[in-house]
Parts: sequence; C-alpha cells; structure tokens
Amino acid sequence: MKNRMDFFKKGKWLFLILIALLLLPNFLKDEPYVLHVCIMVFVYLSLAQAWNLIGGYAGQISFANHAFFAIGAYTSTMLLIYLNLTPWIGLFAGIAIAMCIAYLLGSQLLHLKGHYFAVATIAFAEILKLIFLNWRGVGAAYGLSLPLKMPSFYYLMWSSKLPYYYIFLLVAIISTILIYTIDRSKVGMYFMSIKQDEDGAEHKGIDTSYYKLLAFMISAGICALVGTLYAQYILYICPRSCIDIMMSTKCILIVLFGGLGTVAGPVLGACILIPLGEYTRIKLGGGGQGWDYIIYGLLILVIILYQPKGVYNILRRYKKNVQKMFRS
Repeated sequence: MKNRMDFFKKGKWLFLILIALLLLPNFLKDEPYVLHVCIMVFVYLSLAQAWNLIGGYAGQISFANHAFFAIGAYTSTMLLIYLNLTPWIGLFAGIAIAMCIAYLLGSQLLHLKGHYFAVATIAFAEILKLIFLNWRGVGAAYGLSLPLKMPSFYYLMWSSKLPYYYIFLLVAIISTILIYTIDRSKVGMYFMSIKQDEDGAEHKGIDTSYYKLLAFMISAGICALVGTLYAQYILYICPRSCIDIMMSTKCILIVLFGGLGTVAGPVLGACILIPLGEYTRIKLGGGGQGWDYIIYGLLILVIILYQPKGVYNILRRYKKNVQKMFRS
C-alpha cells in the first residue's frame, strides 16, 4: 500500500512537470534563444541517458556517443540529398546502421575492460572522424547543408523552433522511460551485476558478453535517433561539429554530476549544466569558449569529493531529512 502511495505521489509530480513543459513554449514565443536552450537540454538529456545505460548501468566507459550521433545525422542527410527520401526513413536507417556497427564493434572490443575499452572507443570515433573529413561524398571537411524543403512533418522541417521543441521533448521522455523500464527489469539487474562484479556475474550464469553488447547497441540506437533529428534542426552537419569528442565528454559529465546509474541523474545533470554552459557563453561571448567545461569540471569535482553519487542522491538525502524533521 505504501509503495502504491509513493508511486501515486511521484506520478502526480511527473504529470505536473509534463504539463508545465507542454505549456512552456506559450510563454517563450518571443524568446527563440531560450527555446533553443530548452531543445539543447532535451538533446543532451537523451544522449546522457544513452551513455548512462552503457556507462552507468553496464559499467563500460564509452567515448563513442558522438560517433553514433554522427552516423544517424549523416545517414538521414545523405538519403535526403541523394535519394530525396523522407528523414523518417533516414531515421530508421540511421538507427539500424548505428546498431549494426555497435554490434560489430562491441563484439570485438567489449572483452576489453576499464580504460582499455574507453581508449578503443576513442580510437573508433577518431578514425570515423578522419574518414568523414576526407570523404568527398559526404562533403569532407566542408560538411553538408540540408536542402530546404517546404515546412512539413514529412520532411521534419519547420520555420519555427516550436515543433522541434516538442519532438526533442518526446525523444527525451521516451529515452528516460526506456531507461526507467530497464532499471526496473531483470535486464537492469544484470547490467548492475556486471558493473559491480563482472566475474561474479559470470559465475552466477549471466551472459555478460550478451548483455554488455545489448547495452552498447541500445545506447548507439538512441544516439543515432538524436543525431538524425538534430541534423533536421540545424540543417547543417560537418565532422568537426558532429564527431566531436567533447560531445561524449559532456554526456559523461552530465551523468556524473546528476547521478551515475540512476534514471533521474541525467535529467538533473542536463537541466542544470546545459543552461549553465549557455549562460556562460552569453556572458563571456567568444572569449568564454571552454569555460563551460571548466565550470562543469569544478562542479563535478565538488560533487565527487562530498557526494560521489551525484545531485540526485543529495536531493534524496535532503528529502529524507525533511521527512524526519516533520515526523519528529
């Protein structure tokens, strides 16, 4: 009965937050930049959830998020430019290609442990970046500009940021629900077992290779999904912006700051760090480049020193202390 009441309370608050997010654009019609910041929060929230699955739950430190993001972006863009196919087809094609590459890559690399796997994923992403920088078919270093189409749902192009706001909000909600479902499932328990003690998990009969590969493929699919939609949003992609290791680094920082291996951690991290980074760039202009990462690093250093489990655990402890205070 108590669990049902707790679930009802959480559900009520989540419903109110959702209503607020749905109504928020009505108050931002004259603030396109604020709407853009909200969109970037949803983008990095989804990417952080993708990394949280492989890094926070399965315990495999990957720096390949941006590579799969670029695969999704380039796949849909090339299909649109060369075959005039709707980005909806490109979206599913990008997800399929990213997951297939994740399968081929993961089956060879996931036997590596710790920093060896991390370095291998960095090498994969840098090789991919070099290929795209020199591949004339995808614009090489100049990148690709998406052809302008009539604003429509078919081409995922609009003259306003509002539709993109709702699309990225939907993707953020779906990715969070997916992680929540996995967190509450037997698969999530297997992921956590692998993270805590991979050898012990194997002795208990868990197919660690299969579940690590599964987490890697799902993570890659989410990144490709976000990459496709992001390309439609900015209408321009190039290797230096899409295949940037700082994108994966930012995702990791968001998860560490919010709470590693928790559903709410990436949500809290993205909602705090992304607006903070944008605010820093506004105040410092071109001279503020890189300062957002310095601020991120300082905040995470403080969190690691005083509360290694992130902001989410701080809020949980605060909630418990408040409840004890009212009970007494």
